Amino acid sequence: MSFKDLNLHDDYDSEKEDILNDFYIPVLSNSKEYYRMAGYFNSRSLAYSAKGLKEFIINKSKMKLLCGIELTSEDVDSIIAGETNPEEFLADNFLKDLDSMEDEIRKNHVKVLGWMIANGLLEIKVVVMGLNESDKGIMHYKIGINRDFDGNYVCFSGSNNETGPGWNKNLEQFDVYRSWNSSESSRISSKIDLFTRTWEGASGEYKTIDVPTAVKEKLIEIAPDSFEELVFTPEVISKRKRKRIELFDNQKEAVDNWIFNDKKGIFAMATGTGKTFTALGCLDKIVSEEDKLVTIISVPYKHLIPQWLNSIEQFGLIDEFDKVINVSSSNNNGKKEFSEATSDLNKGYINKILVLSTPHSMHKDNFKSIISRKRHNIPYFLIADEMHELGSTRFRKSLIDEYDYRLGLSATPDRKYDDFGTEFLLNYFGDIVYEFSLKDAIKKINPLTNLSYLTKYDYYPSYISLNDNELEEYYDLTTQLNRIEDDGSEKNSKKIEKLLFLRANILKNASNKMNVLEDILSDLGSDHQNLIIYCSDEQIEDVVNIVGNKFDWKVKTFTYKDSSDPSVNFDDRRSYREDILEDFSNGEYDCLVAMHCLDEGVDVPSASKAILLCNSTNPREFIQRLGRVLRRYPNKNKAKIYDLIIKPNMDKKSNYKELEKRIYEKELERFEMIADAASNGFDIYDTFYE
Repeated sequence: MSFKDLNLHDDYDSEKEDILNDFYIPVLSNSKEYYRMAGYFNSRSLAYSAKGLKEFIINKSKMKLLCGIELTSEDVDSIIAGETNPEEFLADNFLKDLDSMEDEIRKNHVKVLGWMIANGLLEIKVVVMGLNESDKGIMHYKIGINRDFDGNYVCFSGSNNETGPGWNKNLEQFDVYRSWNSSESSRISSKIDLFTRTWEGASGEYKTIDVPTAVKEKLIEIAPDSFEELVFTPEVISKRKRKRIELFDNQKEAVDNWIFNDKKGIFAMATGTGKTFTALGCLDKIVSEEDKLVTIISVPYKHLIPQWLNSIEQFGLIDEFDKVINVSSSNNNGKKEFSEATSDLNKGYINKILVLSTPHSMHKDNFKSIISRKRHNIPYFLIADEMHELGSTRFRKSLIDEYDYRLGLSATPDRKYDDFGTEFLLNYFGDIVYEFSLKDAIKKINPLTNLSYLTKYDYYPSYISLNDNELEEYYDLTTQLNRIEDDGSEKNSKKIEKLLFLRANILKNASNKMNVLEDILSDLGSDHQNLIIYCSDEQIEDVVNIVGNKFDWKVKTFTYKDSSDPSVNFDDRRSYREDILEDFSNGEYDCLVAMHCLDEGVDVPSASKAILLCNSTNPREFIQRLGRVLRRYPNKNKAKIYDLIIKPNMDKKSNYKELEKRIYEKELERFEMIADAASNGFDIYDTFYE
């Protein structure tokens, strides 16, 4: 996994955080190189970091340790008088320490040291100061430099030594610098330079000494012959043992239903009702039952992987896995890491693997080939977030038979206008075993807050008609669709998907919508803050112009391409979008103009108003968009939803009256679903019937 996926903080304080499990072990587990300078080092630190060190060794990563040593006056006098030299002094003291070991845990981890040295994975040097009477002291730098397999660096600098108490007992604090943050890269360069100079002994103020040959030979002698004989028993799991999340009764019911359904099924749960933790409740059950396990979590977009990792850590499950791997386009080595991990699992080196991926990676042959190598006695568990995405012709290929346990998550599992894809998903994952609808989320009380799960809302529909050209084009596409048989074949499915896309775009981009948009904005007046306008790619320029120039409101686009700021590098776009959302919450922008990248998984709890300018008749889309605005947020008591509905043109004759009626009936499905849960639903229905 890339360091970028670890959600690292700017600094860590052991009084408030578990620095061993929150920082040291995850970073060490994913390091290709680890350079460490510390005033003191002892093998006890290996006993605390056993899990991370095992991953480090399996990855064939390399470590350089540079530590200080404190000389007594007698030691200095003996060296100055020529009775001994620094190398002999070090050898004598190291060997005495090794011979006096009684602690079995410490013995095990000294064996690890020897194995690493014997296999070229570890070099140790000692910095000696005080070799004359006027220069007493110790090398006391406390710096760690880690590099991952993508070339990213993480550097930490603070109070802790490379000892057991330094990572798990003392009160310690250190700052963290990350190479992908341009403001921190120069600090990392200076730390690397300091380490290099000290390692090479480029100063007359101290002497840098290799660990003596006699000590290396003794360590290698202690080490076992094979990796399998190494013991990685951690001395302690955590300074503060993590508490597991306690699920609510309805979530426990969902987990039980899934288990009773032979550990297969679908949770149809609205946004904001805790479906992620409910899914992790299922994972918790499986993890506790299985000695060996591979878990694959599929998320629709790679920027949701860190969110899932954070939830897994909150739930207290992250430490249950020997390997946690990001297999997506954000990690170039992901598939290689996954392949190596499954090999280690089959050999018995590790027991449990967690993979977070996307449909774009999972459907490819090289990913499926890794899965296909599974041993029959090792279960594989698939958790599919927004599982409806996997019903497309392209992504169905990722749903292979090797997954023993299956859980699908979606607010709307049905694939609208794709009966074959919906049936495929139901056959693969199993039936819906638990449902918690949008209306439930509005009406039912969250026992944690004593408030409804989602914010109540008022609904304001407006009505427009298609013009003659739009109706004619819609009719032509419908005629083409009626000629194609939906037999589930890839060729026909692709034709149908293309024609449906083109036809939906006519409704989304109806030319009469812009006039209605201006009317809605005028009605909002001064109460226009915290607004999201959902539009299409074709509409975005006009919408920004209306909001920003005509109404003079502070507006910002939120798109996949970040087309409003082409100077932003691709790798920085996720953090750039996060900055936009933070600025929006802080009132820097009145309005976000968004496309699909605000549909699934991105939280914008401060938003309190939404204009659904561009909508399909697919419930999944508009329910996801409502979810962005209905999240709970301080002082947000009620949200407002504005919707544009296409109706027949009643003022003139048309050759397409029957077609207009069918369009209207589909639009009314959305109207009824949104109005049904709205606070002003009765009034809206009265107005509609009038």
